[in-house]
Amino acid sequence: MWKLSSGMVVEKKMKEFVLACNFEYPVHSLILDLSDESWKKYFSDQDIAEMMNCNEKDLPALPAELNNFILEARKLPDADSFKQYLKQEFDSTACEWAKDTVLNYIKLFKYQQLPLNHQTEGDILRRI
Repeated sequence: MWKLSSGMVVEKKMKEFVLACNFEYPVHSLILDLSDESWKKYFSDQDIAEMMNCNEKDLPALPAELNNFILEARKLPDADSFKQYLKQEFDSTACEWAKDTVLNYIKLFKYQQLPLNHQTEGDILRRI
């Protein structure tokens, strides 16, 4: 069990929340989403800050090619220029992945699948 410096046991508070829910919630799958305002009823601001900073990992730097891909894309003046930019092939697999991800997101927008509030991850993956 995870005991915070305040003496609060996280799993016990999660159980309290589960028992108070009238519908399925991420906490039913042991997912503790601290960005959800509901947790403020169960944890103090200090407890939430402690949990958010626990075992914080430093993210590795982006590959130089991917960073350049993003910087160049941000300089583009309009959607047409961006579209032309995405038509080119990139030598870097990271840049190709980023390009494909952006194009898939544009498809979701084009076919009015956004916002993704009422779809499961499986629904989204089947459409892409």
